[in-house]
Amino acid sequence: MFRENTQLTREENIKLAEESSAKAKELYDKIIAAVAEGFKHVPKYGSTKAQGVKFASPVEVISRLEYESRAAYNLKSTYNMRDRMAKEAADKEEAIKTKAKLDEERSVLLGEAIQYLIEKGLKINTDFTITNAIEKANNVAFELECQRKEDSACGDYVDFSGQNCEDECNGWNPGERRCQCGNRRVSWVESYGHSFKDPSVYAEAW
Repeated sequence: MFRENTQLTREENIKLAEESSAKAKELYDKIIAAVAEGFKHVPKYGSTKAQGVKFASPVEVISRLEYESRAAYNLKSTYNMRDRMAKEAADKEEAIKTKAKLDEERSVLLGEAIQYLIEKGLKINTDFTITNAIEKANNVAFELECQRKEDSACGDYVDFSGQNCEDECNGWNPGERRCQCGNRRVSWVESYGHSFKDPSVYAEAW
C-alpha cells in the first residue's frame, strides 16, 4: 500500500503512487474476474434480485467456493460412513445367525448328553442337572475310556507322553502312580477334542 514519503520529491511520490495504483488495479481486476468465474461455479439457491446480488458478492462467492472445495471430501466421508454402517449391520446380522446356530447346536448336544447319562444309569436332578449335563457326560466318558484303556492293556506297560526317563523304562502300567522305573508320575488325560460323543484319552507324565 502506498504512503507518501516526505523524504521524496512530489514527482517521485506521484510516480510511486501511480505504480501502486496500477498494481492494485491489476490485482483487483483479477480478483473480480475470479469472483465472477467463481459465481458461475457455485450453487445459487436464491431467486429474488436481492438474493442474487448477495450471492454475487466476493465474500459470499468465496464462502461458497470454500464449501464447494470440500464437496469431494464430504461425499467420500458420506460413502465411507454408509459403508461402515452397512458393514456393522451385516456383522450384527451374522453374529445373530452365528449365535442362533450355536444355541441350536448346544441344545442338541445337551439333549444327547442327557440321553447318554440316562443310558449309563444316572438320574437327572440326582446325579446331574441340565446345567452341568454336558460336563458330567464328558467326565463319565473320560472315566469309562480310562477303564477301557486299562482293560485293553491287560497289565502290560504302555508308552506315555513325556517319557524321558534317564534309566531304562518299559513305560507305565495303568493303575500305578509312577512309570516302571519310578522316575515320572503318569496318569490318563483327555485328548484334544475329547467328548462323550468321541471319547479319547492318553497317558501323560506330570
